[in-house]
Amino acid sequence: ETCFKSIAWSNVFKVGALKSEGGNPKKKLRDIQKQENKKEGNAFEEEITALQPDVAIFSTGPSYDKYIEDLLDRSVKDVDPKHLKKGVDPDHLKIKEIEGLDILAFRTYHFQASYYSNDRFEQVVDYICDRVN
Repeated sequence: ETCFKSIAWSNVFKVGALKSEGGNPKKKLRDIQKQENKKEGNAFEEEITALQPDVAIFSTGPSYDKYIEDLLDRSVKDVDPKHLKKGVDPDHLKIKEIEGLDILAFRTYHFQASYYSNDRFEQVVDYICDRVN
């Protein structure tokens, strides 16, 4: 509450499978959305620009790195260790940075993933808040 005053939510892919089928779009549906995204500019990046966020968080996990890179035409990279608090292991934190959006942008595991204990989740939030501030 003290770090994020407002939040906007948007999925990487706007159309997915039924929840009973796993929820994530199959290849054909992903390909259609990637093609439509780039028809006139870059709709995904324009959505982020229009929202004017201080930070963008992609709560998706590493399996979506290639889709984020393709849709935004940006690289998903390891965070710079100089931004980590002493003793925090970036491999333990499991957070990546998306460069070149003119805002801070990160990819984390999905916040509901079993990987995130309360302690790990708090470390991710602390890291992002430290970078925003």
